[in-house]
Amino acid sequence: MSSDSTAPISSKSISPLRDNDVLFGRGKGPQYHPGNVAFRALVDSRKADYWSENHEYGDKMQLANEVYDAIVAPKSLDEPGGRFLKQADDMDAVRAEIRAGRSVSTYGGKYYIEVPRKVAVDKCKMALRQKGNPAEQREARRRKRLSMS
Repeated sequence: MSSDSTAPISSKSISPLRDNDVLFGRGKGPQYHPGNVAFRALVDSRKADYWSENHEYGDKMQLANEVYDAIVAPKSLDEPGGRFLKQADDMDAVRAEIRAGRSVSTYGGKYYIEVPRKVAVDKCKMALRQKGNPAEQREARRRKRLSMS
């Protein structure tokens, strides 16, 4: 008699990874996944706003929420929005997600589970905070000041 923790996982329990999913993690797998590429492009397009001298904490939080919302919003009737996924720690975590009725996907032989909104928004905030080219940051602030004069 097999215990619940060693029971095989049904393929019906696994949803396919979507091109617009954002994968947590490092390395070439997540780095080159289409959803991560699109996420970085979206974040890069909003960094100047984030680093603007006129933004307060609440504005920055709103920007992070806007990035999150843009990722998870359905792209069309046929294309659902993306998800923020992290690699499952172990098979017990995968089984627990399935028992709870939550989404599990595979990529590169690894299982990924969806993270809560707060964790995903924190990732958006962290990505927005990461400094790019300092000269570009200064130039963006300068352009912002000029546009307000």
